[in-house]
Amino acid sequence: MNRIVFIRHGATAGNLKRRYTGRTDEPLSSVGTLQAERLRDRAITIDRLFASPMLRTRQTAEIVFPGVPYELVEDFREMDFGVFEGRTALEMRDDPQYKVWVDSWCEGPVPGGEAPADFRRRIVNAFLKSASGFSEGESIGIVAHGGTIMSLVSALSEPPCGFYDIQPAHCEPLYYVYDNGKLYREGVNRVFR
Repeated sequence: MNRIVFIRHGATAGNLKRRYTGRTDEPLSSVGTLQAERLRDRAITIDRLFASPMLRTRQTAEIVFPGVPYELVEDFREMDFGVFEGRTALEMRDDPQYKVWVDSWCEGPVPGGEAPADFRRRIVNAFLKSASGFSEGESIGIVAHGGTIMSLVSALSEPPCGFYDIQPAHCEPLYYVYDNGKLYREGVNRVFR
């Protein structure tokens, strides 16, 4: 059994403008830096730290857990939004490709990007590979993206939950216990010793 704290990176300029920023490798904004500094002040204790390779997640990990080495997990990257990357929903309201995608409940393939099902499969496989190396009782920190966290929780949560049931805010820690291939929301789903 392992305790896991999932942390969505601090806000970037693109996030603040509500842009699709999956593969855009932008730094934290001043707001995102402040969010990470506030979380650092909460002194979360972990034994191991994992992060997406994107700049915003690495910066967040380094601020929240200063001096703690972290392992980059390439496949913890956010979804590739293809032709939607860098644009807002408002900017694309008349884009026929975007309308088709939204009408599919955002489940269809993204033109020039990644299909949501493939994205979720990539995330879960990367997590399970990392988890195979966890030592019993280790506390794990994972600094990643909103979509990454939502994918893991919706795929592995017990009791089950949908993809949109958990929507982490920037630098909001979400505490889970990982046990026998399942994620249990700490203090919600069951009692822990």
